[in-house]
Amino acid sequence: MDIREMKYIKEIQLTGHFTKAAENLYISQPALSKAVKRIEANLGIKLFQKSGVKNVLTLQGEALIKMIDPVLEAYHQFEKSVKSIQTNHAFVNFGFTPYYCTPFTTMFLYAFKEAFPEIVVNVVEASQNILAQKILNGEIDVTMTEAIMPSPGIDVYSGFQDDVAIAIGEKNAYYDRESVTFEELKGQTFNMITNSQILYNQIMKGCLKAGYSPSIGYQSSQIGLLLQRTCTEDGICIFNRPMIYDNISANPAFKALRIVGIDPPPQCFCYVSYRKDANITRELGAFLAHITTALTEDTKTRIL
Repeated sequence: MDIREMKYIKEIQLTGHFTKAAENLYISQPALSKAVKRIEANLGIKLFQKSGVKNVLTLQGEALIKMIDPVLEAYHQFEKSVKSIQTNHAFVNFGFTPYYCTPFTTMFLYAFKEAFPEIVVNVVEASQNILAQKILNGEIDVTMTEAIMPSPGIDVYSGFQDDVAIAIGEKNAYYDRESVTFEELKGQTFNMITNSQILYNQIMKGCLKAGYSPSIGYQSSQIGLLLQRTCTEDGICIFNRPMIYDNISANPAFKALRIVGIDPPPQCFCYVSYRKDANITRELGAFLAHITTALTEDTKTRIL
């Protein structure tokens, strides 16, 4: 077996589906199926079997994947070393969800570059499911997400908790309040996160518990767009308090906005994760330590 064939087997194991694995590997599904049959014929064993709608490893396949994993890890480290030799730079591949595309991310990356000019940080923005696949595949070294990734192959390096709050414009009746309840927000126009995010569910749950469905004016995964809409139109924006603060501090156009608490405050979370048993290189260790320090200073409570 060559490295390419090992990657085929590993991707099918991770996804459980030939079609999805083929998409991630950028080949056609028939070509992947043909390759697996050729591998099975050469080895004289059957690698996968059906379990419901998924393809799972056979006992022989499980034995093989235990031998494949360290080879793929060694090859991944080899590729990184070659790139370092070619460019005289070390690399960290950093992934985060659109939810975390904020001034904090930009300012942290700038500060890290100032402290470690020899380390190149490659940035990937994607959904949490895609980031989980990439970190397990070794394509990403570290991620920042709003939920723990439910995979035994991924460890949380550090975790943080803070309050969800409201950004309110100066024309709003609640502008001078210290806090408001979801009941009091009935009748407000909500500029809010898209429904693929955890915060969306928290907002909907709070409104429904108060006896109403929110009137949604604008939706986006980007807090900057939501705050801009809140500035120019009547309405409110409910978001992670540190993110609201970071955006108001970074953008003069948002200076008129005020942060008002929600009583009781919904909680928001941030998790910095990496692949379990990953080789913690000098550059990865520096990145993990510095982003943890930055988030500790930016948020309310460190929980991990």
